[in-house]
Amino acid sequence: MCYNGPTTDCSHGDGESGAGHAKNPIMGHQDRLTTLKLYKYDVETRGAVTLFDGRDCANQSGAFFWEESLGLTKYNSEDIWEGNMYNRQTASFRLPYGYELTLYKEDGGVGESKTFYGFSYEDGTQEHLCQNTPDDWTDREWSISINKTGSYGGAVGYWRAVQTQTEALKFDVTYGVAYSTETETETS
Repeated sequence: MCYNGPTTDCSHGDGESGAGHAKNPIMGHQDRLTTLKLYKYDVETRGAVTLFDGRDCANQSGAFFWEESLGLTKYNSEDIWEGNMYNRQTASFRLPYGYELTLYKEDGGVGESKTFYGFSYEDGTQEHLCQNTPDDWTDREWSISINKTGSYGGAVGYWRAVQTQTEALKFDVTYGVAYSTETETETS
């Protein structure tokens, strides 16, 4: 989403971005976003983390993609700014299952770091779980890295009852052992 019309590249503070199924209840730019650009997203081949500068996955957001050709994909402070996130302001994020995100305190992917992992979906929405950064890490990272840790995984499902509260199920139950005795008698 862009702030300064369709001809802008939506970067360097002129927009917001996200990836996958996610919600942002309080977007940045005070309702002044003017253009929506949609692109194909495939979590299996090019997953992305969406960073937010507010807790609970709200406010300014930016998506940062894993690049298969690079493997471990690193973003420095300039990359993060270009992706519409101001340095050291990540308070929460959404990360798909099968990926890991590492936050670094120094630019260039060095220094003290914390690594987080994407979780599988717990329902049918396929919405990436929102994770808040620890309080002592909010507004502290200067660079990030994203890595694919494994396959996206198989189908995940759940059982749902097929009856309502007003219906009853009836069963015939048989237990025990049945047998018969036969006797043969031979006469001459």
